[in-house]
Amino acid sequence: MSQLHYLYLLKKQTIFNSFVSSFIAVFKPKTQDKNTQVVKNKEVSKINMKVFKIERTATSPRVILDKKSGVLEIMGASIPEDADGLYVPIIEWLEEYAEHPNEKTIFNFGLKYFNTSSSKLLLDILFLLKGIYDKGNDVLIKWHTEEHDDDMKETGYDYADILGVPFEYITVQEDEI
Repeated sequence: MSQLHYLYLLKKQTIFNSFVSSFIAVFKPKTQDKNTQVVKNKEVSKINMKVFKIERTATSPRVILDKKSGVLEIMGASIPEDADGLYVPIIEWLEEYAEHPNEKTIFNFGLKYFNTSSSKLLLDILFLLKGIYDKGNDVLIKWHTEEHDDDMKETGYDYADILGVPFEYITVQEDEI
């Protein structure tokens, strides 16, 4: 091998090593994130999740997801123009929560009405809760309906049949949802 060829290969290897180091620095998981705590010897991360809140509007429900207090709820009407924009962040929060759920999870659903685009995403949320339940955790879905809203009660019964997760049905006075 000529000396020139050797220098070329050496330079090529140096460039490659530099590239790999840069790649690792950019894509290496950041374990020092302020919301993540790494438990040594178990290689398990515990997440101190932030409270997720959305205020109720005429077209979207109030949402409170608080791991620490155990309050998880969606209350109101769900007829947003962009259902994905509303529910995808909720689903992402719940996916993170499902990694380290509380011993008991209670989710309050109180919906006056929801449109078709919301129904699929609400079912995704319910399936995340089923996943937590199927892993042996205690999950209770409290399905709040107004006194004379038989359609929403029936929807709760249908979801309960699909999921196989404990449901509690709570009847409230009009305008309490």
